[in-house]
Amino acid sequence: MLRSIAFLAALALLILPGAAGAASSPQIVVSIKPVHSLVAGLMQGVGTPHLLVEGEDTPQSVKLNEAKMKLLADADLVIWVGPELEGFLAEAMQNINCRGSKLEMLSVETFKVLPSRSMEGTRDPYLWLDVRNAEVFVDVFHDALKAVDPEHAEIYARNRLRMKAEVAQLDREFEYGFRAIAAGEGWAYHDTQQYFSQSYALQINDFLTKVPGQEADMAKLLTIRNQMAEKGKSCLFVEAGMTRSKLEIMTGLKGLRVAELDSFATRIAPGPKLYEQMMRHNFKAISDCFQAIGAVYTGPKVLAKKPKL
Repeated sequence: MLRSIAFLAALALLILPGAAGAASSPQIVVSIKPVHSLVAGLMQGVGTPHLLVEGEDTPQSVKLNEAKMKLLADADLVIWVGPELEGFLAEAMQNINCRGSKLEMLSVETFKVLPSRSMEGTRDPYLWLDVRNAEVFVDVFHDALKAVDPEHAEIYARNRLRMKAEVAQLDREFEYGFRAIAAGEGWAYHDTQQYFSQSYALQINDFLTKVPGQEADMAKLLTIRNQMAEKGKSCLFVEAGMTRSKLEIMTGLKGLRVAELDSFATRIAPGPKLYEQMMRHNFKAISDCFQAIGAVYTGPKVLAKKPKL
């Protein structure tokens, strides 16, 4: 009798959902929130990827602790942007024997990767700020997940179709609303918006600092202050989580409006919806600023055609 009970219990474990024989979730590690959001969307129904740069941190401020070093070592797949953005991670991965695969986004040929406008010989790492790039990310991340976890291939495929439709819809909305972005001319503390500018005709005249995350020097600050004074009404874009040292020199300028972008989604909870929320936040911050200073679209700027990636 006891043997029969033991046999039935063992059999139940084999047939119950989530039992020991079921496929386990892969260990996926992603560096920053916007990229993590897209991977999390693909993994819905399978598991949740691990995030390295959490909370209000940015790649310029984060440090890896022992727990995150172990995550890297044990990961089936690590997805990161590249050394131009995550220097802390480039150094760590040289010293860690990662058992799994690594995907460096700046080295993926199918992604649109632009050269840095200020640092010769380097790549601009803010490629996720082009929504059209994000459509291609979904395809590449899908293939990478399927390679390390073929048992969940059907789920990844379904999620891929849904996400591509969602990202394409976001792009269409931005295309139709691009005049709100193309209406004005702005300045920025950090040079983070080259990809967004190319996609939606945003004009940034100059930057307070060449290297995002670094402080502006006084000479550059005064030069741009004079440019803005001549313009009369201006928008200056700053980034959440990045320095805005000496900004008080600018804020006393008549007609100046400061708008905060959040290109690392520092104030948004991680998850599949974060990418869309972050992009909508930035689009609205830019368009609201131009509207507030009375910028009106006059027509000479033409929306760039969708590039073939």
